[in-house]
Amino acid sequence: FSDRLVFNDSYAWLITTAIQQIPVNVLNNLPLTIESEITFAIRETTVFRMYDVYNPSYRHNGVLNVTYKGKWTVAGGLIDELDQY
Repeated sequence: FSDRLVFNDSYAWLITTAIQQIPVNVLNNLPLTIESEITFAIRETTVFRMYDVYNPSYRHNGVLNVTYKGKWTVAGGLIDELDQY
């Protein structure tokens, strides 16, 4: 399934969940790159904690990077706290 998915800069992915941990074991097996536009949003009641997810070099055994990006609420909207580029 993941061999046919396109995780490049042509698409932006927003994955929402109520689980409290990022499923790193699943994401490690996806063909992600530095250009992957994936935001993983964990719902905590009324707040979504958002994480940037990418792999700098999946084809060369790169390490999955999960970086806190900020949060989103209905009242406050998006609060961008990403300070890594």
